[in-house]
Amino acid sequence: MLATAILKEWPVGLFDVSSTYLYSPFEEHVLVKLPVIFLPELYGKVLCLKKALYGMQQAGRSWWKFLSGILERLNFVATKVDQSLYIFCSVMAVIAIWIHINDIVITSNLPDTILYFNAALCSELNIKWSNKV
Repeated sequence: MLATAILKEWPVGLFDVSSTYLYSPFEEHVLVKLPVIFLPELYGKVLCLKKALYGMQQAGRSWWKFLSGILERLNFVATKVDQSLYIFCSVMAVIAIWIHINDIVITSNLPDTILYFNAALCSELNIKWSNKV
């Protein structure tokens, strides 16, 4: 993707999604018993998780499914060769997005489409741009 962007002289954007796993709704029923050091008044109580937590086996998969759903609503399609590479094509614009956990690299033939994507994603996630387009 980056080689294509360089060859075609497309702008490239890089951003980071904050607290990725905490966005992901949990589809499973997971119960957690808190240690006494967190909230002594809840010691011995069992809590049901509504969101994934860092370190859980299901956390990465839950995040990927959540982010994939957002991208599909924005009309992106995952490539068959690499499920972390998403493409959006319209009459005028082509946008390519590559995802690695909470880091996202984006390129497009039209710089304004990157800014539009930024606005659309900011409405759903807390993101921090590492560079400006």
